[in-house]
Amino acid sequence: MFLIDTNIFLEILLKQDKKEKCKKLLYENIGNLHITDFSLHSIGVILFRYERENIF
Repeated sequence: MFLIDTNIFLEILLKQDKKEKCKKLLYENIGNLHITDFSLHSIGVILFRYERENIF
């Protein structure tokens, strides 16, 4: 079981430098991933701040 941090998702969604490593982590562990409500909320806050709410 893995508790995935907000930054893993933001790295992919905002197309940052380490997005491929993050995608690999998610794909290799797809059945064992968990996220907190707070992380989901934080992703929404950041995406709205960057005017990328359509992604959220």
